Amino acid sequence: MFKKKLLVGNKRRLAVVAVAIMLAAAGTACSFGNADASGIYAEVDVEEIDATIALSDSGSTASGSGVDISDDGATITITKSGTYEVSGELSEGRIVVDAENQDVVIILNGVTLTCEDKGAIFAKNADSLIVYVAEGTENTITSGTEEDYEVAQEAVATANAESASSATESADTSEETTEDTTESTDTTTEDTTESTDTTTEDTTESTDTTEDSTTTEDDGFTNSEKAAIMAKCDLRLTGAGTLTVNGYINNGIQSKGILLSDTLNLTVASANDGVKAETDLDIEDGTYTITSYGDGMQSDGTLEIIDGTFTVTTGEGASSASTVGMGGEIPSGEAPSGEAPSTDSTTFDPTQMGGGRMNGGQMGAMGDTADTTTDADDSTAVSQKGVKASGSVTISGGSFTINSVDDAVHSDSDVEITGGTLDISAGDDGIHAESALTIEDGTVNIETSNEGIEGATITINGGDIDVNATDDGMNASSDTDTPELTINGGDIYVSAEGDGLDSNGNLTINGGSVYVDGPSNGGNAALDVGTESGGVLAINGGDVTAIGMSQMMETVDASSTQVSVAFVFSNTVEAGTEVTVSDSSGDVIATYTTTKSSNCVILSSEEMEEGETYTFTYGETTETITADSVNATNYSGQSMDNSGMGGGRMGGQMGTQGTDATSSDSL
Repeated sequence: MFKKKLLVGNKRRLAVVAVAIMLAAAGTACSFGNADASGIYAEVDVEEIDATIALSDSGSTASGSGVDISDDGATITITKSGTYEVSGELSEGRIVVDAENQDVVIILNGVTLTCEDKGAIFAKNADSLIVYVAEGTENTITSGTEEDYEVAQEAVATANAESASSATESADTSEETTEDTTESTDTTTEDTTESTDTTTEDTTESTDTTEDSTTTEDDGFTNSEKAAIMAKCDLRLTGAGTLTVNGYINNGIQSKGILLSDTLNLTVASANDGVKAETDLDIEDGTYTITSYGDGMQSDGTLEIIDGTFTVTTGEGASSASTVGMGGEIPSGEAPSGEAPSTDSTTFDPTQMGGGRMNGGQMGAMGDTADTTTDADDSTAVSQKGVKASGSVTISGGSFTINSVDDAVHSDSDVEITGGTLDISAGDDGIHAESALTIEDGTVNIETSNEGIEGATITINGGDIDVNATDDGMNASSDTDTPELTINGGDIYVSAEGDGLDSNGNLTINGGSVYVDGPSNGGNAALDVGTESGGVLAINGGDVTAIGMSQMMETVDASSTQVSVAFVFSNTVEAGTEVTVSDSSGDVIATYTTTKSSNCVILSSEEMEEGETYTFTYGETTETITADSVNATNYSGQSMDNSGMGGGRMGGQMGTQGTDATSSDSL
């Protein structure tokens, strides 16, 4: 059930709308939506047809009122409100809706429609458009050609390769400049920023224009006739049929208003964004397969998904991402042969150049300063996120398989996950929120990522969460908000080569099962907090096993209410070694097997008691520690100065070794 904003004129009011599909047998009306609602929420009766349109290369025809057909039969214009059933095949033509302030329904009943240089279905003037896909039918809507699509793919690959190369050169230059003089670094940074701002301004300008003489700018709404299905109004996609959309020259499906989709079987291939909404994008159900060379699903407002099955691939997937992560290397690979298309034109067109959109960031750094760039940082790369919104992203159900060059799930605001199953392979962050990131429930499996889960604040209240990351597993970081990472529940496994759980403020564990396979390099920690900004590590509940190296080890704060032991072994514990922990009675309270080399562990559970002696056995070695306080430790690290390594921690030798992570038994 949608609980969304319903547009009425220029005002919005909250509406609770029950959306039901009842596609009936012959002689029975088919209706969905709410009979008392209007626009995209309105009921559709497929037996009350105002006109039928038959597409044909030999001359399209129409019966009924409200339809104008051009002399060559290639342009079909719907001029007034009503329900229009369309069938047939047209290899070069389009359907245009020009019914200002009116509601239009188009029923696709076995349609194959292609327009080589514009949107095949274009709602130029209307209050709302519903595209209904009839049950049992297959429909294909295409803008552009396969050759256009191939050119766009090459342009995107070239732009991203050049961006990655420039980023590496910039990083190297910055390092050399820093060694030479601080003043020089400041000048270089200022010049680079000015250049980036200028490029971004130029890119934005190019995005806001088009060579198509029939296109007009509309409050920054760009490429208005170059999505395969394009609506300069509210748009709803529905029906029980199958719809294939090929946006070979730009986006697949695009709406200026709210785009709603339910019960649809939709396949999209696009040179740029797969599905895009300028205000809100809401999906109730359906099956979606999206392959895009921009973002998979993108909203300039909010994005909400209630249910459905989603397979989203951007670009060539996570394995093709160019990152500068913990190892400081960009994966090898060359851009497609041939020179990049000219960037002199003011027209944004992926078939001419992959620019005009900015990547969500591929740059990382070592230790506490690790970060990723944002869209505005790189004006040449193409944003290739899986699910992206400028507003909040809310996922309450559904099954997702996302393979993205950039972030898999991204919001410039908040992300909330209350259910569903997400299988993620990401070239950058698995899940990213600029503000609050909350997981209440559901299954999140991040198979590959640069940073697994990142937000200004991260709150985990439940769910089954597996994270594999080449940098931080979870990272609470922000320049504007106070970073906090709080775990209240859930079953959590993290394998990371950066910090396992990292907060630039406080890290608090109140419950749940938390198992961290931390880094095998000494430059990062299994659990890391912003001690330099007053952050503390507190454990008040739950089962915690955090394995790593001791050089950057954080100790648990005395304010904690559950006993913990931060133990440093006298020898390195090699990968594949079983470690058992027993109390003074000989009862085993924990067993784990290392997947990487390590020399320390933080353990905590409600079974552990202050004053108890615990024995650690690994191989032929046995060592003991007495929990003489709520935060017992045998760690004797010394505080560092303000050199960026973090207060209260011992500096260590930086390394990048490691093995593929596998799950181990938690405490």
